[in-house]
Amino acid sequence: MLLTLVVPYRNRAALLPRFLASVAAQTSHAFRLVMVDNGSTDASALLCAQAAVRLRGLGVDVELLREEQPGASAARNRGLAAVNTPWVYFFDSDDELSVDFVERISPMLNAEACDLVFLPVRMIVDGRVRVRAWRRCVSPAWQVDSSMFSTPSMVLRTDFVRSIGAWNPALPRWNDWELGLRVALARPRVRWATRRAWHTVYVHAASITGSSFSQSAPDLRLAMRTAAALLGLGANAGGACVGGAKANAPDLRQAQRALERRYAIYVGHFLREGNAQAAAEFAADAAAYFGRPTWRHRLLAACTRHSLPGAWRIGRILLK
Repeated sequence: MLLTLVVPYRNRAALLPRFLASVAAQTSHAFRLVMVDNGSTDASALLCAQAAVRLRGLGVDVELLREEQPGASAARNRGLAAVNTPWVYFFDSDDELSVDFVERISPMLNAEACDLVFLPVRMIVDGRVRVRAWRRCVSPAWQVDSSMFSTPSMVLRTDFVRSIGAWNPALPRWNDWELGLRVALARPRVRWATRRAWHTVYVHAASITGSSFSQSAPDLRLAMRTAAALLGLGANAGGACVGGAKANAPDLRQAQRALERRYAIYVGHFLREGNAQAAAEFAADAAAYFGRPTWRHRLLAACTRHSLPGAWRIGRILLK
């Protein structure tokens, strides 16, 4: 058995049936499923217990755990501690696996030595379907810009994800963006399974991502500050040390520049949403890291504020 799926959940009784049905479609190949209840107060735990009986009857090795510390990262780390397979795949309980996922991914996990299998995924936002942006490269700057290494896009070698510190339980949201940055800084060996878009990710108000930036501005600010420290910025900088390796200077500088762009973009998002306080806080953090904003920063924020498509691409031109 090569693969364990680790899936945290909290109060997902209305959404779990869709996910569990997609798991039941995977039974042509052996895999483990670790479900971690993160303090549910609805019928979620009961649904998972009932599903576990059915899945075990289909040959799936199911383990049900509970993590009292709130947050998806703590729950994922609890699940990771129970993984005894070479590969682990973290997935969200409100999304849907491709019907043939385990069947198609299993040969790739045996085919060659790598640390990560990358999967493009489709996203449904307000009824519109799009494929999350990706590029065939392992670049910390690209991760900062695009969040390419997201939870459903990474099948990870278990030893590798443990070596880079696993999930950061201090981050309530945007924790996969931060983990993806540590992944990129560690320069993994990647197998690109990019001939298709794989799973379906649903973005909604109750999802971990949320449906607006203002909805979780303090959490996003914490994630940005954590990324800044990883990239050697600020008083608490970690020197970009990941898994015992230090990022090279060009990679580090490009990633710092990408974070500078992202700050300007978030300022624009908050202004568009009418959250002047969050915009001011993010602008102050950016000034502390990068100095006073220039006309380029203000132009990028304005483009975002007025919903100009491809603001991050404009940012790559303005702030190289």
